[in-house]
Amino acid sequence: MPLLIEEYLLDAVAIVSASAVSDEDFAGAINEQAKLLAGMSPYEHWDDDTEQPIQ
Repeated sequence: MPLLIEEYLLDAVAIVSASAVSDEDFAGAINEQAKLLAGMSPYEHWDDDTEQPIQ
């Protein structure tokens, strides 16, 4: 069962905040970092209906 990226958002914020990321890229970087922490590819898209990554 894949882990939900929501479980990793706070950790992702902490990691991205410590990096030199522009304001424009901040939200995307948090999303990508949370996906990595959850074991997903940062390029996978999430299906909100099934709560599963879209392959």
